[in-house]
Amino acid sequence: MMNQELKFPVTWHYKIITEKAVPEVKGEIEKVLAANGITDKLETGNESSAGKYLSYKISVTFHDRATMQRVSNELSVVPGVKFLI
Repeated sequence: MMNQELKFPVTWHYKIITEKAVPEVKGEIEKVLAANGITDKLETGNESSAGKYLSYKISVTFHDRATMQRVSNELSVVPGVKFLI
């Protein structure tokens, strides 16, 4: 598989998998987005079949790799976030 370089600006489509048992996770994700100047709406995705996980989706346009990495890192450490896809 080829390793392709991203060309900026790039629109990145996040799928954020969270633990449903942590109800404040959505608000914490929105705080991270707002702190980084991201005003796009966080959409609720699917719930896992067992009801343990809930996903959220958002598309963000990044103008540089540093901002993209910072936002991804900040989202990944929010309590209740399991995975970023």
